[in-house]
Formats: sequence, C-alpha cells, structure tokens
Amino acid sequence: MELNKLVSIRKYLHQNPELSHKEKNTSGFLKKEIEKTNPSDLISQESGHGFLARYRKEKSKPVVAFRTDIDALPIQEINTFDYKSNNDGVGHKCGHDGHATSMLGFAHELKQILDAPVDLIFQGAEETGEGADLWLKDPAMKDFNPNRVFAHHNLPGFPLHSIIVRNNVFSAASVGVTVKLKGKTSHAGHPERGISPALAVADLIKAIENLPNSNTYNDFTLTTVIHTLIGEIAFGTTPGYGEVRATLRSFDNDDLDALCKYTEQYVNKFGEKYGLKTEVSYQEYFPATENDDDAVAIVRKAAENLGLEIIEPEEPFRWSEDFAHFTLKTPGALFGVGSGVDHPALHNPDYDYPDELLPTVIKMYKEIYNLSI
Repeated sequence: MELNKLVSIRKYLHQNPELSHKEKNTSGFLKKEIEKTNPSDLISQESGHGFLARYRKEKSKPVVAFRTDIDALPIQEINTFDYKSNNDGVGHKCGHDGHATSMLGFAHELKQILDAPVDLIFQGAEETGEGADLWLKDPAMKDFNPNRVFAHHNLPGFPLHSIIVRNNVFSAASVGVTVKLKGKTSHAGHPERGISPALAVADLIKAIENLPNSNTYNDFTLTTVIHTLIGEIAFGTTPGYGEVRATLRSFDNDDLDALCKYTEQYVNKFGEKYGLKTEVSYQEYFPATENDDDAVAIVRKAAENLGLEIIEPEEPFRWSEDFAHFTLKTPGALFGVGSGVDHPALHNPDYDYPDELLPTVIKMYKEIYNLSI
C-alpha cells in the first residue's frame, strides 16, 4: 500500500478516536480495510471490539503473531491541524492510530512474502489494562496458539526510527487501588458524636507513599497517591466518608502482589484504629511485560538488517502495557520505535503520531516475520 494511502488512513483514525471498550466504529473500519488483504480467516471478538486476521500458507511452519492496539484516551486534543479529533474530550494521544495503520500496511505486504502462518491481532481497551486479557479469554479466540508474538510502541524521547529493545522485563507491572473508608457524620460542633475518616486518610496516604521504603522487594517499586476525598464541602458537618486512590507499580509481578498485600494490611489497621468500615478494590491491572530472549534476538537482528539504530535501556520502562498478557502465554517481545527526541510525550494533549514511522514499522514487521519462520 502506498504511503500516502496509509497516511490518509492514519489521519482518519486520528480524527475519529474511540475510548476503551467503545471501539465499534474503529474496529468496523479496520475490518473493512483488512478484508482487502484477503485473510484466510477473520474472527471477531465476542467480548469486545477486537478481531483476529489469519493468513495461512505452509501450515507446518511456526505461527507468528503481531498485535496492535486500537483504542484512544480521554484527553482533549489541543492541536489545530485539519484532522484533529472530532470527538470532544477523546484523542489518539498514545499513537494507537499509527500502530493500527502500520499493521494494515504490513497486512498488505503479506501477500508478497507469505510463506508461513501469520496471526494479526487487533485489540481494544489497552489503555485500561483489560483488553488483552479479555481478548485472550474470548471464546472466539480459543484456537489462538502462536509460536511467537510481537508488538511495538512508538516512544517519544528517542531518535526517530531507532529501535528500543531489552531482554527480560520491558515495562512495569501496575495496578490502581481504591480504598473506601466509611464512618458517620455529625454536627461540626460535636465531632465526638461522629466517626471521621480524616485521620485515617492522612495516615493511609503516608503509609502508601512510604511502602517502597518500608519493606524489602526483588526490584524497583513505586507507589503514587493520585486522589483523595474526605466528606462533602459543608462547614457544619464532619465527614463520614473518605477515599484514597493510588497507583502501585513494580518491575516484578511478585512485588506488585506484595504492595497490594501491604496496602490492605494498612487499610485494616487504620480502619480498626479509627472505627471505620473499609473496602479495597483494584482497577487497571497490568502485569510486567517480560520479553523472551529468542524473540528479542529476532527484533535486534531485524533492526541490524535494516540498518536501524538499536538502543537497549538499562532499566525497564515505568509505564505499563497490557501486551504483557500475551507474553505470559506465548514467548514474544515488545519493542519501541523512536518517535523523535523532541516529539511531544505520550498522553500529552499536543501529541500526534509521526507518519514517518509507518514504513519503518512495516519493514520491521516484515523482517521479524522472515526471521521467525
């Protein structure tokens, strides 16, 4: 497919972003485009808007899979170009419009190079950490069983077209935790007649923020309180309800489990101390993305063959990617493609996927495919 056509598709997707679990139109558009590549099979997800495009030729050879995400973010775009988002408060601020377009371009190349089975995964709800797990558990995908799986993410802050890859953990595990503290209101003139969560909230904030320093872990951990709530704005009434929300993060899945356990211990401790009923829930769970050594070697060799700069970070990235669910099931690798040293950061309101990366990613996928079969 010609580059100008790919750019046109990418800009259409950018202009029509859809949030996680709401990618119906995005998925429908991508399916119509994929149908033009004559896949052997096109399987729609039952529990979401994702789908699987299968290409089959020599069935005795290994099955190689590639995955792209398709959802957007709840971020208002501030760019003024003619293809800016049409959906108020929603924007492709992580580059999934470019990721999906790259996959389409690769699909068009397959008819010329197809020599072994290929699975192309189009997955929604990456931003909430739910999409990959739902996709893998979907009844329609019960026969999905590739030998290797690959994905990429564009990375601002790195030289344009560079390939960023590392062995072992590539990006962090993380989870959001919500703590609810339930007491009893009273008149502010008689606070002794109520049960206020205020001191418990204060204690819990300090305890959560200090978790990385108060225990021993296998590797890096980070805890960040992102929101708190105490009662209502009523100067005559003491608060009877409080909330603390935090993100727990680590490079090791066991460490993340430990952070959750320690958080719950503190919640129980402060709930008992202040006479509060407590409730703990978790949202947006991402395991650590662990790269397989052989898959990383393939990515590195592909970049070398294409003459691309290879960058190997000393530490995993602190952000999370739900591609981790795929690499828990199948050996694979997530790698980055540099979007430019001075390019706006991911999740920023002025971010836009650089179209110059489309041919680079397609060439990388072709080379990875050829080296994998």
